[in-house]
Amino acid sequence: DDADFSTLAFRTTGGTLTSLGKLGGTDSTASGINATGQVSGTSKDAGNEARAFRSTDNSASVLLTDLGTLGGNFSQGLGINASGQVVGYSANSSGVTHAFRTSASGNVSDTSSGVSTANLGSLVGPTGSSFGQAINDSGQVTGFSDAGGGFSHAFLSSANGAGSLTLSDLGTLGGNSRGYGINGDGQVVGSSNGHAFLFSSGFGILDLNSITANLGGWTLTVARGINDSGFITGFGIMPGGLEHAFLLAQDDVQTTPEPGAVGLVAALGGAGVSLLRRRRRL
Repeated sequence: DDADFSTLAFRTTGGTLTSLGKLGGTDSTASGINATGQVSGTSKDAGNEARAFRSTDNSASVLLTDLGTLGGNFSQGLGINASGQVVGYSANSSGVTHAFRTSASGNVSDTSSGVSTANLGSLVGPTGSSFGQAINDSGQVTGFSDAGGGFSHAFLSSANGAGSLTLSDLGTLGGNSRGYGINGDGQVVGSSNGHAFLFSSGFGILDLNSITANLGGWTLTVARGINDSGFITGFGIMPGGLEHAFLLAQDDVQTTPEPGAVGLVAALGGAGVSLLRRRRRL
């Protein structure tokens, strides 16, 4: 019976699935986890409205904390960092969607002393929309925002010295761009104009298809994550038109970007590609 069907967020421990439950509504989904096992995600509440959550372990079970909203009727929880800061997006009281970043234990609308403003605004001011996607352990956030002219651009947040965050426009490869992943160095990956990109301070936004050696006919369309060792994952189109996941590797930082600076290591979808022995990191 479709009326009885619902999805539940879960976490694995030693190969065993543990349900995280829900906030009183019909569904929950997990989106991120940190090294201590805290989970971020979204659940329907008792009124069946979407709410971002953060999980907390107690002696008997895992509890979900409703992180609230920016004043509107929904919030979505996505990334979580080592300290428990959650990033995502929420409607404000005017119905405009804005990216948010919580404190380690606070909620979406927390503006208490010592907590950076949770509402990150947008690249074009309070009337523009923005969507937080990922956060690193330093609290930097990436995502995408209205940028004017009907376009959305990837952004990277930074502290402004006044206890809050400002958003920097990362530009595009043409058209729109979206930031999806960030590592501890503040490198951002995402998608722009149908191509996966890497943003690195000092180099700007780079098309991974232009700086990756031995593509073997692939088109890398979206980069979703990057870790502190520089490994990048995402998905792309293989010869023949099939879409598969990919993994890229980087090594030492280069003073100047060069063609072939990133190597295609493996197709996670099962297709064979050559390993690149000489790997460099931007």
